[in-house]
Amino acid sequence: MTSLSDSKKIEPWLIPSDAVLRCFDSNLQGLTETEAQRRLERHGPNRLKGKVPRSAWMKFLDQFKDILVVVLIGPAALAGTIGDLKDALVILIVVVFNACLGFYQEYHAEATFAALKKCWHRSVNDFARQAGNPAC
Repeated sequence: MTSLSDSKKIEPWLIPSDAVLRCFDSNLQGLTETEAQRRLERHGPNRLKGKVPRSAWMKFLDQFKDILVVVLIGPAALAGTIGDLKDALVILIVVVFNACLGFYQEYHAEATFAALKKCWHRSVNDFARQAGNPAC
């Protein structure tokens, strides 16, 4: 019989369900309310730890950490020091535009991810309720 504690790597989908249930000390009917509460107190809620959100200013300033942006700032500084302000200004405008565009994309991607995360949580709970688990 395959065990979850075997030293060789086993693909999770190949493990028989009875072995998984034994490993987690469960059965096909699920946990009792008392056992679920005990495990919740012992292990905490089944949630991923989130990162502390960065401020909008930090997100914007992070756009200037890219190596290509740094490479562009160098020639802009050089052009400015030799008196070619027109070229320096054009390069700096491109760099700032790039930073604004990157900030916009990152901000909206994070907002979309947060919305999807809320939606996912709701759909999992709805599924659990439909399956007869009132705890969700």
